[in-house]
Formats: sequence, C-alpha cells, structure tokens
Amino acid sequence: MVSRLRFLGVRAAGADIALLGGFMAAFNVAISALALWVMAYPGIADEGIVVRALYYIVFAVGGVGFSVPMGFTHCGYLHSGAQDEAPSKVADHFWADAGRHRRAKLR
Repeated sequence: MVSRLRFLGVRAAGADIALLGGFMAAFNVAISALALWVMAYPGIADEGIVVRALYYIVFAVGGVGFSVPMGFTHCGYLHSGAQDEAPSKVADHFWADAGRHRRAKLR
C-alpha cells in the first residue's frame, strides 16, 4: 500500500507511519505466534505458572500489541490522503483497485 501511495505521488509522512505500523503489527503477531508455539511444547504445558505467564504475553503482544500498530497503519493511510494535494485521486485509485479485487474474487 505504501508503494502505491508513493506511486500516486503522495509525499506526506503518513506513508512512512503506515509502513512502520505495518512492520510493528507483523512483528507483534510473529512474537505472539512464537509464544503460542512455546506454550504447546510438551514440557512447558505441564507447568501452570509458565503457561499463565506465556498466556499473558500472548494476550498483550497479540491483542493490544497488534491493535495499536494497526491503528498507526490506518492513521498513516488517512494522513497521507488528507495531506495530498488531491485526496480524491488517492481515494479513486483505492476504490477502483478494491472493486477490481472484489470482482476477481467473485469469478
């Protein structure tokens, strides 16, 4: 999405904020998945205290730790569209691409 915004000529800081938020969200999901993998390991599953601690880590990193960076990502897109000289140009391309993808799924 950031490369598409750059291609459309958006030079606002929102594209970089969106990119950072996307990387942060992906990193947090990966950390959450690794913690879940450790919880499923046979020796760890027998320890109640360790499983509970890992559960709280998964909840913090995979829940709030995913939602906040995704919020940065969406705010970055919105900021880019608002700062552009012609925000309707970005919106038109976005909705046109969304329509093409929807039609492709229906076929």
